[in-house]
Amino acid sequence: MADLPPLTTSGFAFIGIEGLNAEVEAGDPAVAGQRILRLVAVPTTGRHYFAAQSTTLNKNRVYRITAWVKGPAGVKVEMQVSDELRPRHGTPANYGSAIFDPAVPRVSGVSGVLKGRGIEQGREEWQKIWIDLETSSGEFVLAFGLISKDRSQFKGDGRIGLTFGGIEITKRN
Repeated sequence: MADLPPLTTSGFAFIGIEGLNAEVEAGDPAVAGQRILRLVAVPTTGRHYFAAQSTTLNKNRVYRITAWVKGPAGVKVEMQVSDELRPRHGTPANYGSAIFDPAVPRVSGVSGVLKGRGIEQGREEWQKIWIDLETSSGEFVLAFGLISKDRSQFKGDGRIGLTFGGIEITKRN
């Protein structure tokens, strides 16, 4: 976890990283209190993602989880969100994922019980990719990763990546 700087958003923390090199970039933050990161897929085949968790939400509410990104053409991002880190019955009460192509911008795949998903233009060149999901537990676990076009084994080359501006969580109901 030394690769990721601590988040200053209350109740929200990075909890893991695999297959990504994360370097802090200079610049005005897209999300207050969070640093801009350059995420690059290391030269391996497999998953390339980081995980984060929020634990201070209200139960039985819908939240929007927004990631601010800048990505070149061809870079695909998957956001997977669950409302339980370790579900008691094997499957979380609420789970969903969406695949984004921030350069186009387009949502190209969806699964699970998402309440919504989309891409919006942010300030400057930032794209806001987001999903809406209900939490029954008052927490969310997010896996944010770079993926291949067909979601199969992704091969990093040490150059493919994107600029990550931070994560926001906002109540929808």
